[in-house]
Amino acid sequence: MRITLKKGTKLKGQIKIANVALSGTAWNPQEGNKDLSEQFSVSGINNVDNTNYEPIFADRTGDGREVFSYLYGSLDNYKKSTGSANALDQALNLKFNTTGGNFPADGVYANRNFSTMDFSQHREVRFLLHGAMQQGTDISLNQDGTEFFLKVGTESNYDKVVVPTNFNGWRLISLKMVDSNGDGIADTLQDVSDPSYNVRVEPVRSSNGILNFQEVSLILAGVQKEIHYAYTLERGEDSETVFSRSKILQPGLTLYKDENFTIVAGTIKTTILQQEGVYQIILSNNETYTAKFDQEKPTLGSQGEVWLNVIHLAGAITKEGTAYKGDVVVKLDEWGSAGAKYKYQDSNFETPLSVAKNQEVTQQEYFVKVNKIKEFPMEANLTKSSTVTPLITDSKDYNTVSLLDKGKVDRQSTMVRGDFIKENLPKIGLEYTTDQVKYDVMKRKDDARTYGATLSHTAGSFKNISAGYHITDSSIDYDRSKHLESANYYNTDENTQKMNMKVTYQPNNSFTFTPSYSLSKSKEDRTQYSAASQQDISYPKALTQNTGFNSTWKINKWLAPSVSYNISTQENNNLNAKTLTASGTRVEVGVGEVKTVNRNADGGVSLTLNGNELLPNSKLFNTFVISSSYRIQDADAWADVDSGFDSRKALWIRGGSLKDVGDYGYRKSLILRDTFISTQRWSPLARYEMGGAASPLKTISLINNFTKTLQSNEQTGTSYDSTSLTLPDMTFSISDLEKFFYGGRWFSSSNLKLRYSWVEQTNTGTDEQYTKQYGGDLRFMLFNYFDTVLNYTRKDSDKTDLRAGTSLETVRDSDISAQTSFYVGSLRVTPKVLYSAHDKWLVAGKISESTTTTTPSLNLRWDFNIPRGIKLPFVNKMYNATNRVIWNTTLTYTDKKSPVEVKDNYQMYDVTTSLDYEMSQNLRFTLSGGLTVLNHAYVETEDYTAYNVAANVTIQF
Repeated sequence: MRITLKKGTKLKGQIKIANVALSGTAWNPQEGNKDLSEQFSVSGINNVDNTNYEPIFADRTGDGREVFSYLYGSLDNYKKSTGSANALDQALNLKFNTTGGNFPADGVYANRNFSTMDFSQHREVRFLLHGAMQQGTDISLNQDGTEFFLKVGTESNYDKVVVPTNFNGWRLISLKMVDSNGDGIADTLQDVSDPSYNVRVEPVRSSNGILNFQEVSLILAGVQKEIHYAYTLERGEDSETVFSRSKILQPGLTLYKDENFTIVAGTIKTTILQQEGVYQIILSNNETYTAKFDQEKPTLGSQGEVWLNVIHLAGAITKEGTAYKGDVVVKLDEWGSAGAKYKYQDSNFETPLSVAKNQEVTQQEYFVKVNKIKEFPMEANLTKSSTVTPLITDSKDYNTVSLLDKGKVDRQSTMVRGDFIKENLPKIGLEYTTDQVKYDVMKRKDDARTYGATLSHTAGSFKNISAGYHITDSSIDYDRSKHLESANYYNTDENTQKMNMKVTYQPNNSFTFTPSYSLSKSKEDRTQYSAASQQDISYPKALTQNTGFNSTWKINKWLAPSVSYNISTQENNNLNAKTLTASGTRVEVGVGEVKTVNRNADGGVSLTLNGNELLPNSKLFNTFVISSSYRIQDADAWADVDSGFDSRKALWIRGGSLKDVGDYGYRKSLILRDTFISTQRWSPLARYEMGGAASPLKTISLINNFTKTLQSNEQTGTSYDSTSLTLPDMTFSISDLEKFFYGGRWFSSSNLKLRYSWVEQTNTGTDEQYTKQYGGDLRFMLFNYFDTVLNYTRKDSDKTDLRAGTSLETVRDSDISAQTSFYVGSLRVTPKVLYSAHDKWLVAGKISESTTTTTPSLNLRWDFNIPRGIKLPFVNKMYNATNRVIWNTTLTYTDKKSPVEVKDNYQMYDVTTSLDYEMSQNLRFTLSGGLTVLNHAYVETEDYTAYNVAANVTIQF
């Protein structure tokens, strides 16, 4: 609200504001019906501004006063809670005129935008509706022709509650949320209002859709023209015509003998839809009839207004969950052991770690281990589980449960294994496993059976021999009805064979050679049913191969190079028919006829030279170590390769393009990368005898890294190269600086590190970037009391466009920090200050970023023990608790400034604290909190205050 006073003539006076209030309503007429503004409008109505309005607390003939007492108590309590001498009651006023011929057949409505709501914690949805009134008056309309409706749910799944408007006063419409399919989750509304109100509920669902009361995102209120429906009731040779307010016959609906709905024929108890428009019904007199739809009889409509008030929930639900588990283990000497576990939890049982809600879970585990035969121990496991998850749609609460896992899911897995173990003979393992899953809702069954054998042995020069072979037969079967629903459903039978081998050949202590190989190959048979036939196809599905070796050859004590090479190949055939284009011709290829091929190779040579082995008598080079390597990393990707192409023999990517990949195969990408790395470590004076002021020289250490990378790239026919060079990347360190000047009394335990690095990165013919970074840190103890660290880092980066010869980006970063720590008793105090500056310039030296940040902080950490145990009742013993307390608090102030970005000008105050109490080694309690206050220098709306409080109890078993 804004009040503006403009200077005028010299007058004195007062301005009094008698009332400030909100006007209008948050409900809006539906979009697209602006031309019907004369037939339908929505507005607020209350007992203060509208004298014709009857507030619910003054209702004498209907349910209004009863509902008011239920929601607010007495009228005096309501006035006290609102702090007003007058009781204000406001409702939604829906004005309508359904008499015109152009009134929409499905009615018109008003909607309100709101976040989703959870209705599932209550039993009923209720609202008050006032009978139709003549517009703008307090006179009842007393005329048929218009019905009020309320839609509750989502856009695709909702219940439409319809109420005739030809009545006087307020009526309470009560709707019970009921479970219609027996899964324990309410999914539809059932009218439980006074039967004389003639309320009916018309459900609307999408295909396989269910109304989820845990996330209601739609409430629409509207009106529609009333239509009367004539049905013929037949029983034997007798027949009569009855009239209904709804075309859909459902339990609770009243049938009338006359079109004016004055003579009741009966109320429907049960209905069975035999075909469209034909029902078998049982009335309240327990007589069975066949009801056949005859005709619609539209009414003339009416003109008036209805009032909607207090949509609310009633009957809060208290859920009581049940869970139990048990386990037993039996051990027989010299024979082995056996055991079982059982766990059950119903759908109401929840824990803080529950992933999904309302799940009923049953789990069973059984095992047997037989050790009687020492040369062939055996074991067997059986695991069964059954999970019932509510079939909920339109719900983000169930995003951790896939559609496949909804409904009832039964799982069963078995494992039988035996190992042949005998000294000096190969260890052989035999294994058989099964996995079965049944998905009730998706009408799907998964079955997998695996047969496997493994071998491990060491024989002479052949060390750590390992080999394995596994065959897996798996299937996915859908019920035939699912095949008829969509072409996306089909049955598959897959056969996968896996083999692996690895061995280390070591004829002596100077040479090792370790080759390895693994292969996994899958093929699949697919069956798809249609209404009159079935289609069967077979095709290769996938292949994965990994092969390589590594070897070390110790030529002499100082020369021991290592070499390695590994390549991984993956093939994946297309699982759907697709269209390919080659030489301008479009070709259709079937399932499995083409595939992708992806290869990744990694290999290299490495060598480490030690000065103490090369020059054992040299003190200067005794600590000198050089570690160098050359590494290749290659990868390529091929698409639409002919299914018959065998990529297993193509073990070298740099050998050129793959041959005979088919008419449509092509290379999508290629990466060839060479990396040279060398690291030098040297403490040149460590072996010399030095004392006194020269002794710190013995601690000098130099570390330098050299890295150069050359990379060639090809992406869909476009090639480009890049290089990267790091030289130098050096760190110089020295300790015990206090000994230079004999300052050990006040300056001790010192260590100085200086760093400098230079990095060049070039994309050939495009751009290049240089990054220089240098700095250092100094750590020392001051007066043997203050543990102090000083740090400085500077980083400069420049990026240049090689084609235009201009600078693209220049960045300068500087960081300076100082920190010290000391103890006051058992309290550790750590003050720290950090200053950082950041500047960035773009093309033509235009500055784009510039900030300076100053951050002083103080950390307080108090770690102590309370030397006291806990006396246990009844046993007169002390429980020796650790009683350790850790209190940690940090106070931080941040001052950030920028001449470029307005948002980067603020002051921030931050306090965090935590109190950690460790009662024993397996019981800990933590209480923490924080407060952050930000004051922006220019934009007041950026200011904020944030706080947090948390408590955590940790119990470790």
